[in-house]
Amino acid sequence: MIEHISASQREVMLKEVFRVLKPGGIFRVATPDIRFLIDLYLDPDKDIHARYIDWSCRTFIKNHHSNQPSFVLNNFFRAWGHTFIYDEATLRMVLEESGFRNIERVALGKSRHADLAGLEYAERLPEGFLKAESLILEAEKPGR
Repeated sequence: MIEHISASQREVMLKEVFRVLKPGGIFRVATPDIRFLIDLYLDPDKDIHARYIDWSCRTFIKNHHSNQPSFVLNNFFRAWGHTFIYDEATLRMVLEESGFRNIERVALGKSRHADLAGLEYAERLPEGFLKAESLILEAEKPGR
């Protein structure tokens, strides 16, 4: 839900997560990845992108005349109340500013920590789409 809140709300949320997490605890954040949207726009004919554009236009965009990536990007930013779509560098930066360390990018459903594996509900989207559009980081509160 980090993509749905303002910068000031994000700062408060991350400080609170950091405060209540025990030392050595892991915070997992999954959010849309702006890199996916940029790649989708720049290379719309790539298989996963073409399928995503077609699905998104058919499912969410009414009165369109063709499957254009610009429809998908505009819908993505506006339709679900997204406030900020992160890239990996920016998300790492805000986690580090909140005190987190040992920040690691992980794959959808995967984690070195058993309790954090398999959390995402990938079946809510067509196969491969949630994996393609997601940025997932795990960050540690130092001080074991």
